Amino acid sequence: MPIHSDHPPVAFKAHLTSSISPGANQRIIFDDVQLNTGNAYHRHLGGFLAPLNGTYLFSVSVCSDGGHYIVLDLMKNAGLIGRVLAGDSVYNDCSSDTSIVELNAGDEVYVQHHASSGDYVNAHQNILNSFTGVLLQIL
Repeated sequence: MPIHSDHPPVAFKAHLTSSISPGANQRIIFDDVQLNTGNAYHRHLGGFLAPLNGTYLFSVSVCSDGGHYIVLDLMKNAGLIGRVLAGDSVYNDCSSDTSIVELNAGDEVYVQHHASSGDYVNAHQNILNSFTGVLLQIL
């Protein structure tokens, strides 16, 4: 398959700047956008809208305080494509999930709280909860 060079690269990285106790199925808004090449990540929605049909890689990193835990779902439109769990009865705990998925132009990828599993996402200057994505190949 030929490589298409007539499009700009697509990549984003966003952080969560405040600790939250999300409600059931609440979308997580990663509000501190560090990179948004191609402008496909929409901070006000907390979601990525695929500009092109292609294969994309997404990663979610999350942390929770000792005595708490959190479960976050990586969603494509309304379907589950990944899940991350962080938490411990005593210590602060962080975890991540990476997924590769084929998207059609206009598909949305976002992170949401899994039903009501867990209660706390810990964010401060030494902890980076992040949501990243990159176009790997046009289809």
